[in-house]
Amino acid sequence: MKTCDELGCNYAVWGRGKCKGHQRLLPPKPKKEKVEYPRMKPKVAKEKKPKPISKTSKKYAKELSIYHRDRIPFLEANPICQFPGCGCPSTDLHHAGGRGKNLNVKKLWRALCRPHHDWAENNPVEAKKINLSVSRLAK
Repeated sequence: MKTCDELGCNYAVWGRGKCKGHQRLLPPKPKKEKVEYPRMKPKVAKEKKPKPISKTSKKYAKELSIYHRDRIPFLEANPICQFPGCGCPSTDLHHAGGRGKNLNVKKLWRALCRPHHDWAENNPVEAKKINLSVSRLAK
């Protein structure tokens, strides 16, 4: 068994040639400098953003494209408001049967000026009496 390097000490060597008591008196070992190596960024899986819900279905978008194609020629063919007794130029296309499934049914289209279109929307009972609107429930 090795003994401590210090004079007069007969204790067993603990580390660096010294016993436990004398080793504490030694200055601390100089620490090695850490070498920083450039690291690659860890690959993080990109979060997939949820696909937004479309405002119109593909089927209805197709119907709307047909509507926009046919709207202007209808208004050019009917330049005067179809409200009885009105001689103003027509600017709006009123859907007498509502839009939904009747969007492109031309026999339910009415060419109206803006004030009479508003009137037909706000007074559905009177509008049905003068054939500007029809009931959606009737088959």
